[in-house]
Amino acid sequence: MREELEAGIGVVLSSDALVASYRPLDTIAAAVERRTRRGAAIGAEQALTVEEAIHAHTDEAARAVGMGSLIGSIAAGKLADFVVLERDLFRSSPREIRSTGVWMTVQGGKTVWQAAEGLGAASGGG
Repeated sequence: MREELEAGIGVVLSSDALVASYRPLDTIAAAVERRTRRGAAIGAEQALTVEEAIHAHTDEAARAVGMGSLIGSIAAGKLADFVVLERDLFRSSPREIRSTGVWMTVQGGKTVWQAAEGLGAASGGG
């Protein structure tokens, strides 16, 4: 992934593969951490920063499916799809990213899911 970015190629991450976790936070952490499930380093030189991994999972993924004008970032005229997380991913380790709870999911500007017990009640999802 690092070589692609350095060559000016947009990197796209997704969470719909049958061979890996479907959780976006796992995918983002994996792109940053570059370790197997057993903990062995794998292509560490290809690791992304948290910022790059989030961009790849949001803006670049939306662009790749031809929907960049509607989704992928929060901007005027876009659909306002986003999640509210329990911690700041930009200040988190990959392990913390994986275990970050989701407090709320908003689609089209409307809350479609919220943690039952309030802040910190949910872990995972997203």
